[in-house]
Amino acid sequence: MKKRISIVISLLLILCLFSIFSANATNENMYEDLLVERLGIAEERPGGSFVYWYEEVFYYYSDNTKDIPDYVLVKASTAIASEAFHSSDFGEYVIVTGIYYHPYDHAYHIYTTADDKVYTLEEAYYAEIDGLEEALKYLNGTVIALIGDSDANFTLNIKDATRIQKSLAKYSDLHATHEFGELAVEAEDFNRDTKIDIRDVTAIQKHLAKI
Repeated sequence: MKKRISIVISLLLILCLFSIFSANATNENMYEDLLVERLGIAEERPGGSFVYWYEEVFYYYSDNTKDIPDYVLVKASTAIASEAFHSSDFGEYVIVTGIYYHPYDHAYHIYTTADDKVYTLEEAYYAEIDGLEEALKYLNGTVIALIGDSDANFTLNIKDATRIQKSLAKYSDLHATHEFGELAVEAEDFNRDTKIDIRDVTAIQKHLAKI
């Protein structure tokens, strides 16, 4: 399992290296100059060149006739990343990544064009940004799920409770089917007490029954 996770992380790091300055080649990153400065991610190297990672991953339009998006999902960080498992949760979501991007954890931000603001994903969630759930589908290199969503299909139902229950009974190595293996148990900790046990199964069942 550890070997599998290490291979996945190595592949993600390679993909990230290929993404450096990819936008400069395609000219698709409309807000790059503004947000690189705003986020303070450009690092000067000998010779006066600047390096950083930047990509505008997704544009959200509430009205397809608009020329300017309501918001942009941006992945941006300094050109420093390390193999380090990191998880965070907000609201009903949990995010897990095998790479720590400096200085912004998973490196994702939401830029809203109307008010010219930059949010972390957590800040965007609590600010109730319209259409945020669409952006969450585009988090490359991370695992995201609803809390309790054991199979990570963005739907919480009785199948998730059953899957966790079978795992606890050791009927099968269910965690091995996830991209990040054992890290996916972060989603299964429904009551967020840092343990996976029958209480999580019960909590999911009660939540679904609206008890």
